[in-house]
Amino acid sequence: MKNMFMILPVICFVLGSCCDRCNSANEGACVQNSGSHSDWAITTKVKTAIMSEPSVSGSSRFVSVTTNNGVVTLTGNVSSKSDANKIVRIAKSVDGVVRVDNQMTISNS
Repeated sequence: MKNMFMILPVICFVLGSCCDRCNSANEGACVQNSGSHSDWAITTKVKTAIMSEPSVSGSSRFVSVTTNNGVVTLTGNVSSKSDANKIVRIAKSVDGVVRVDNQMTISNS
């Protein structure tokens, strides 16, 4: 839990830096899909939202998140079906997400 609070400011700083670049003359470089959000920014927002959700167990927060043309792919181990469902729901709620591809597995330990 303590580490999460150290990581979140870094993620927010990086995300804010991208938004600053997108508002500059290099706007086209930040938009990688047909929408108004870059895949990189969507990935960062999904990861931040997962890390910020207190109802998701600590071990489940470290799933891999990738985005391609607005399609978010979630991979890795989660501790329960409930956590997997919460993470999918979180990802779907992020602005710019077209679809979520759930490839997470439930760990047996």
